[in-house]
Amino acid sequence: MHLKETLINRKYIITLSLFILIYTLTFSYFTYLKHHNLSSYGWDLGVFNQLFYSSTYGEKPLYYTPDLYMNPQGNYFAIHFSPILFTLFPLYAFHPDAVTLLIAKCFVLAFAALPLFYLTREITGSEKAALAVSLSYLLHPGVQGANWFDFQPQVFIPLLAFSTYLMLVKARWRLYLPFLLLTLSIQEHVFSIMMSITLGYLLVAQRRERPQSMKKRTEMKAVMATLIVCVIFFGASRGFIESFPIEQEFSDVYRASGVFSVIGFEGDTLQIPLYVVSHLFESLRAFAHDFHLKLLYMVLMFAPLLLLPLKDRFIIANLALFLPFLASNYNAYYMVGSHYSLYLLPSIFISLAYSLGKHDVDTYRLARKMLVASALTILVVSPISPVSARLNSCCYLLWYPKPNNNPVDVARVHDVLKLVSRDASILTQNHIFPHVSCSVDAYLIPVKSYNSEQTEIIERYVDSLIGRSDIVLLDLTSIDSWTRYTLERLTASPDFAVNAISHETIMYSRITHEE
Repeated sequence: MHLKETLINRKYIITLSLFILIYTLTFSYFTYLKHHNLSSYGWDLGVFNQLFYSSTYGEKPLYYTPDLYMNPQGNYFAIHFSPILFTLFPLYAFHPDAVTLLIAKCFVLAFAALPLFYLTREITGSEKAALAVSLSYLLHPGVQGANWFDFQPQVFIPLLAFSTYLMLVKARWRLYLPFLLLTLSIQEHVFSIMMSITLGYLLVAQRRERPQSMKKRTEMKAVMATLIVCVIFFGASRGFIESFPIEQEFSDVYRASGVFSVIGFEGDTLQIPLYVVSHLFESLRAFAHDFHLKLLYMVLMFAPLLLLPLKDRFIIANLALFLPFLASNYNAYYMVGSHYSLYLLPSIFISLAYSLGKHDVDTYRLARKMLVASALTILVVSPISPVSARLNSCCYLLWYPKPNNNPVDVARVHDVLKLVSRDASILTQNHIFPHVSCSVDAYLIPVKSYNSEQTEIIERYVDSLIGRSDIVLLDLTSIDSWTRYTLERLTASPDFAVNAISHETIMYSRITHEE
């Protein structure tokens, strides 16, 4: 009888746990299939798999090779400061493989629904509403789309941002600071999220009934301390990143300055909100760029939630987070299917919880409608839905990688991959690199376009990669300019010969000259 009462009392959390498990298993299976079908890439899955492997087994902490032309030391912290990655080392050591990272990503994203449940319950006082919000999170296009694109440390943002904000709302100060520091350790730019949701807390705290004035409360001190810690952490992390040498010829690539070329901006992303305000004409032109995609993105972010997050003042303090995405010309910033939506989800769902927690709102009716809207939306745009694949084949609306629909080509690549020795140094393409990245001597053929001066440097760089490699593996069904350049160099080289060929998959091996 005691067990039955426990199950009844905890039915909402048990239901949510079941859906978290279902989500994790489902997306683990489908992301594994996507990876096996050569639809995962060196940027980003191969990069992270290699740095995990080099840190765990290769005696080169955080070492990866795809950006050596720009980042000669090959240390990932020269690009982004993400100490949160160390938390996954024990799991990765148990099974060192790219699939481990994909499964970890699915679980971390799904598990974020749990602190969101407790946070919503704290705000609304309703477990039904909390369950509805958490299930809507699992069904959200921003969550499932981000889950589909390989692996990035940003997968921790929802889990840790929700947990940190929960500690703030519940005034658990002993846990609040550790959670805050852990959240900031995801990446240097995450400080802007924490500052925004903390300022949002100030806005909504004014309507809570408390016997003391706001300035005298402990919460006010915590808010001020949070803002100070965020700024200090960001400054320290940026200083650490800048201590690494970067090849100046590729400083534009390093800064990703091209992502805001439509607005004429080449500075730090964090300056975008101020730039937008001070350059209104250019900003309007930037917002008009790919307007249909940006409009669709905002619809998919808010419409499944019945626009409720826009109806609470909490969102006001977080609007600046949306500006870099809407002012950009890089479509990954404003299309469902990339990890960038994870920067916006904490603000959206915390504001949703506050909207449902208002006294003049029919919480249960809205929650039911929201679940229906979320379910209908995700049936169309989920990356595992055949509807989204058909939709994307007609018009490019979702930032999902193009699937490899030819199982014969996939099988041939895997047949050749089986011939590659684990300890051999290898050079290969973007879609094959994740499958050979459990090695510190795996190298990646560039995929970007460069200016004339940079192109000359990259040609010498590719020549050096060929010189370092024992094996060069090429899939000629997917060929670009730098793959073609590599093929031409191999064809003319007396040091390499074709060792294996399966249709259009070719493996070149270095010739060992006997004395």
